[in-house]
Amino acid sequence: MFKRIVLAVDGSVDAGRALRATGELARLHGSEVLVVHGRELGLLMPLVPGAPAPTRQLTVDTEDEARRLLSSAVSELRDWQPRVRGQLLPRQGQVAQQIVEAARTAQADLIVLGARGMSQMWELVAGGPAQKVVRLADRPVLLVR
Repeated sequence: MFKRIVLAVDGSVDAGRALRATGELARLHGSEVLVVHGRELGLLMPLVPGAPAPTRQLTVDTEDEARRLLSSAVSELRDWQPRVRGQLLPRQGQVAQQIVEAARTAQADLIVLGARGMSQMWELVAGGPAQKVVRLADRPVLLVR
């Protein structure tokens, strides 16, 4: 039923649960899995006016962290399904739109992501990526808690 699955990860508890659910689905259906990770720059910006903006070093550290997180998720999924690859999403733009676009490009049958991400405060203010993916997607979306 699901030939290709896109899994979005962000290091949150719900994303870990989404990873395990994706692994089970991939094993059951023999699905290929594309793991994606991205962060909106707004999530790196301070919520308090006048607070310092992120430094170049913070951006580099964040990119290194993103690569490690993606690599870890891909490795873990290979325990369930060997046909797994990872993709870092561009830093500019809205991550929800990029997840949906990655699913279109991959011709995925399903998008899987955690219901709540790492920045729950930001989600309350701006609406989380999961909500946006559900609104933007033209294919089934599985939110995992």
